[in-house]
Amino acid sequence: MRYALVGATVLLTTAVVAHSQEPVPITGLNCEHASPPAESGLVFHMGEAHKVFPRRSLMGPGYTGCQIFWFQKPDGTYELGMLGFFERGMLVLFRNPLTGDCRYQNKSLIAGSEQDCPDPEHSGFPWSSVPVGCLEERRAISGLPPTLFVLCNQDD
Repeated sequence: MRYALVGATVLLTTAVVAHSQEPVPITGLNCEHASPPAESGLVFHMGEAHKVFPRRSLMGPGYTGCQIFWFQKPDGTYELGMLGFFERGMLVLFRNPLTGDCRYQNKSLIAGSEQDCPDPEHSGFPWSSVPVGCLEERRAISGLPPTLFVLCNQDD
């Protein structure tokens, strides 16, 4: 009887731990986009233009839903990168396919690795971006080559 009870406890503990490591299903406003919509903003990082949707200016202080970041691949296409889920304007979940999920409550990390999870108050959430067409418009005005990314300010 003792062995059966210990075995059942181990199985139950294993099931709870395994369940807690599964990604949290995310549903909500703007969470369904597998590729960047046309009105996505641009984010410049390490000389490349990545995309984010929705733009911070469209989210508002009481926003509930997702903001998604896509990485630009060498062939010019985009790959789903990171995702932030907000409730009433506060980051409650950050998903990075390389490091897993980070959960927050009242701006404090409650689940995930402190090493891998960003600080929601000092990491630029929600992400700023520049509007679609900004680079092309500025290049046309200035005549500068297309490799210069300093023409647009990431203020939104």
